[in-house]
Amino acid sequence: MRLTLCWIDDEHGTGIAGEPAFGLAGVEAPGLRMRAIDYRGRPDLDALLADPRLADIAQRVAEGRWRIAVYGKPARPGMPIYEGDRIELLGPITADPKAVRHARVRADRARRGPGKWARGQGT
Repeated sequence: MRLTLCWIDDEHGTGIAGEPAFGLAGVEAPGLRMRAIDYRGRPDLDALLADPRLADIAQRVAEGRWRIAVYGKPARPGMPIYEGDRIELLGPITADPKAVRHARVRADRARRGPGKWARGQGT
């Protein structure tokens, strides 16, 4: 079966100052890494991580540096995998997504100035 592994490269996880990404100044878009593999073992995540070709990835998962998801859904031990699945290796959350979004909206509103959606001006 053919699977796609994708993750953010650890070396770029903290970003580079001055390169904007995700609407935030000072944060560089981390390098997205992808690896397509042909896997012929038992069709579950535990067996996939035991594959010697993925030893570097299995080590990071075992150390707790990465968590696993399949198409954005958190994986569980022994979870079945299927042809064409996208296995995502997720690092720790370093910022509250809701707070980041609110900061981005506030910055955008400050940049645009008062307008239709300013308090008391809506129709």
